[in-house]
Order: sequence, then C-alpha cells, then structure tokens
Amino acid sequence: MSESLLQYGNRINIYKNVCQIIISQLNITFDQLCQFHYHYHHNKQYEIVNNDLLVNMNTSNIMNDHSNTSNEIQIQNKMNYIRSIQSNLYTIQMNIQKLSGWYLLIYRLLTNIPAMLICFIYGLLLNRISQNYIMIIPCLGCILSCILFIINLLPNLKLITNSMIFILIGGTLYGLCGKSNAINLCVHSYITQYSNKKKRTNIIGRLLGVNFFGLAIGALLLGTILLKQITKSGEQDVTLLYLMNQSNLLWNTELYAYYITCYYSLMFIQLIILLPIIENKFLIRDTTLIIIGLFTEMIRLLILSLLHHKILIFLSAIIGSPACYITTCTKSLISKLVIYNDELNISLTIISIIEIIANFIGGFLFIFIYNKTLLYYSSFIFIFDVILNIPVIIIFIWLRYKLIEYELNRN
Repeated sequence: MSESLLQYGNRINIYKNVCQIIISQLNITFDQLCQFHYHYHHNKQYEIVNNDLLVNMNTSNIMNDHSNTSNEIQIQNKMNYIRSIQSNLYTIQMNIQKLSGWYLLIYRLLTNIPAMLICFIYGLLLNRISQNYIMIIPCLGCILSCILFIINLLPNLKLITNSMIFILIGGTLYGLCGKSNAINLCVHSYITQYSNKKKRTNIIGRLLGVNFFGLAIGALLLGTILLKQITKSGEQDVTLLYLMNQSNLLWNTELYAYYITCYYSLMFIQLIILLPIIENKFLIRDTTLIIIGLFTEMIRLLILSLLHHKILIFLSAIIGSPACYITTCTKSLISKLVIYNDELNISLTIISIIEIIANFIGGFLFIFIYNKTLLYYSSFIFIFDVILNIPVIIIFIWLRYKLIEYELNRN
C-alpha cells in the first residue's frame, strides 16, 4: 500500500510542479490550466471552459431578434474568444504532457539504475546474510525518501520555487536502498528455500495477491486524498496520460484511482481465491496460465485503445485481471527449472535485475513513443504494446510444447 501511495503520489507531484513552472510564465491561473476539462450542465445548456469561465450555450433567446446585428456580432466574438482559449490551453497541455513525461523518465532513471546495482549486491549476500536483515534496508530507505518528499511539499522549505530537487534526491535514495525489488528478492528467496515445487506457484500467487491488494488500497486512498489533482503514471505512465487526454471521457484523478483499485483488487481475487482452485482442481500448467494472462492483457489494451467509454474501460480491467498470472507463474516456473539450490538465489537476483531494467527501458520507450504520437494518434501506444506481446505469446507456446516433450521423454 505504501509503495502505491509513494509512486503514484510522486507522479502527481511531478506533474503539478511542471504545471506550476509553465504557468508561472503565463497570465493564467493554476486551476484554469491543470484542471482544465469540459462538463455539461443539464441538457448541454452550459459549457464550462475552465473554472472561471461559464458560457451560456443556449443562445436561442438572443438570436430570436434577427434584426439585432449587434447581438449576433457579440455572440460570434464570444464564441471566437472561447475557441481561442480552448486552442491555447490544449497546446499548453500538450507541452505539459511531454515535459512531464521526460521528468517522469528522469525519476525512473534515478530510482531504477541504483536499485539494479543494489539488488545485484543483495543477491551475492543472500547466502551469507539472513533475508530479514536485507529487507530492513529498503524500509529505512523508504522512510528517509518520504521525509524528502514531505520537504518538497512544504513551500517554505523549498530552496527553489517549483523545484523537484527533493523528489529526485528522494527517488535516488530509495533506489540506493533497493526499492521494493529488494524485498521481493528476499521474499522469493525465502519461499524457494522452504517450499516444495508442487505448492510453490500457489504460495507465490498468495504473496503477489496480497501485494496487489495493498496496491489497490493504496490507489483508493490516493484517489480520495488527492481529489481534483491530475496525475500520470512504461504502461502505467502512458495509461494515465492517455486517459487524462481524452476529453470525451471526462476523466479525473479520482476516477483513475478507482480504475487502478478495481484492476488490482481483481488481481488480488484471482491470485488468492481462483489460483488455488485452479491449481488443486484442474492441474493447469504454469505456461498455460501465462498464455491466458497474455491474451487477456492484449484484450484489455485493445479496449483501451479502440473504445472510449468509461464502462468499457472498467470492463477492460475485469477482462485483463488474469494478467497477474504472468509474473506469478513465470517466477514459479523459473524456480522449478533450477535444479541446484545454490543457483536459486542467483536466478532470483537476475530476475530482479531484469525487472528493474525492463521498468526503466519500458518507461523510456513508452513515454518517448507516446510523446511522438500524441498529436497524431494517441491510442497507438497501446496497439504497440499488443504487438510486443505477440512474440512473447509465441515464445511461451513453444516453451510449453518443449516442457511437455521434456517431461514425456524423462518419464
């Protein structure tokens, strides 16, 4: 839960600071720019252009008198003024989206690269030091980072107005302590040492299920606490950027937090309730669950890219929730394929490092592509994600066939 609040809260703060930096050079208020959206009152009688400008769209009473040319000119001038404001705000918002994306990328760089090196060191020490001692270090790093993030929120303590220096330093410190990846490394090492292969998928599923439950609660709290603020979040960053950019959805931070809550809650149910039933009753292979998760994830991405309705987007969270099997079953499968116990910690360390590298590269790639395609076809990034999943599915189908063949030959 704390991880969810920490990461999503920092994204919100970065976006807010970028907004403040840009509007400090403009003759416009923060609410007009950073909370710009459209609403319709009753039967579209009124249109709110921003928080300060309310325009009556029902001009039939004014236009009844066709002989009054001055009224027509006033109405036309007012509508032209509204269109110019909308156009200017849209251009500024696009610039904010692009600049915020690069700042988010810098934040990911400062947190993930140190974490990758530290997890490598932790992996070498797992055979010498207890997992409990190593797990304490990321917790202490999280506390120290939160202190710096709090300092950044206090305007009287900021060295530079609208500066993000404390966010970046806090992210670096958190990365130097290993982030949550170090905790996951230690926990998975403990599970692989003290569990048998038959129950390992179930145990790892419970672990990640509780993790998703914490993420869901954290996202729910975030949406409640940070009401009326705009946020951003590889795919999480782009999903939020994309949803907030769809004016026809009337999306806001609170609604996005509820979407994340729904998504992670369903993952929690999948791993805690459904996975044990599947493991015990149907004896489905790990590779089969991975393939199912990849297919449902692709369907979710296609719904996000092609269908722009709130209900359908929440439906995509339901359909895509089996994607939680991908990570769970992949880690379980790798641990089962390792024959010698001495190699388990090395394998888990490599997995943690690869996860960190993937997070950074994915964040860079997705933000870069989203910024380049934003003005042309903002949905392209999700279609691109679907295309990337196709070779992964092919690989796991091939792997499933080879593992079955190997087991038959072994027997």
